[in-house]
Amino acid sequence: MLRTISRHDLLDAALAAGLARSGAKRRHDQDELGVVEAELAKAEEAIERYFLAFEAGTLSETTCGQRVQTLGGKIATLRARQSELASLLEAEQEPTVTQAHLDELRHHVIDTIEHGDPEAQKGLLQALVARIEVESRTSVRPYFRVPLDGGGLTEPNPSDLGKVRPPSGSAPPGGFEPPTHGLGNRRSIL
Repeated sequence: MLRTISRHDLLDAALAAGLARSGAKRRHDQDELGVVEAELAKAEEAIERYFLAFEAGTLSETTCGQRVQTLGGKIATLRARQSELASLLEAEQEPTVTQAHLDELRHHVIDTIEHGDPEAQKGLLQALVARIEVESRTSVRPYFRVPLDGGGLTEPNPSDLGKVRPPSGSAPPGGFEPPTHGLGNRRSIL
């Protein structure tokens, strides 16, 4: 990990890729919001046309009512999506990462690994390791994340430091075989 965090080129490339993904996601959400707003305007205009046709007597009450009800449902769905996208865009902040932030991260990682207690080291690893892919016994690839919050390094939550997730798929302490103590010389019927 110390080698990885010390590689400026690797960290810079990863951050550039992350910023590009973040920008692409934001642009996608903005584009979708534009489409939703255009569809919303079209549906509202259609309702207005149906009302005008009804008032002019060229459209029956039943036909107008059914169509307006369908469009009303579509408008409700579009407004919900519009609100959701607006909230997403408001919450998405353009990350600003400077060389000072990266230097702070490097210093924190090195200091914690070299001088921190085991619980602090564990918390740091939990904060930095995004996932681990195991292809074989000789091919294990860790993927790291840079924990930034508003441009600054976020500390691991101290209440999470002592928590250990039980390994999944592990055998119980006694193994998979049922215990044989206390069975004496009984023979198995299997």
